[in-house]
Amino acid sequence: MLRKIIAVIFGFAAGVTIIALMETLGWMLYPAGHEISLKDPSSGATYFSALPDGVFYIVLISWAFGSITAGMVSTLVIRKNNRFPALIAGLLLMLSGIINMIMMPHSAWFIVSGILIFLPFSYIGYKLTGKKFSQSNNIRAKTK
Repeated sequence: MLRKIIAVIFGFAAGVTIIALMETLGWMLYPAGHEISLKDPSSGATYFSALPDGVFYIVLISWAFGSITAGMVSTLVIRKNNRFPALIAGLLLMLSGIINMIMMPHSAWFIVSGILIFLPFSYIGYKLTGKKFSQSNNIRAKTK
């Protein structure tokens, strides 16, 4: 049980790290024109509506790669062909994304795409890494 919890934590942390790095690169490509005032909520809406779609595509791509990473790392840490730590790490990333979308206004297409991206890509990360463990288990079973 402790290994599953550690796997989820490490997977989530790895996913957040990849997302942060990729989003930082995105902001380098599309630098902010002005700062958002926390005292004026309409400034955030104005700012986000003025951003080009490329910024949002980069965010979605970073969420996909972060979710794949979370799935892979959590599967590597648990060292078993078990999808649940990967999916829990993806769920935590999805909750973080939902909090992000609540705090800052986004368009409808981004909200729908963002919510749908985390779990499938975490599962892909699990599948990419889980094959390693299912193959090694099959080899061990044949040699016994």
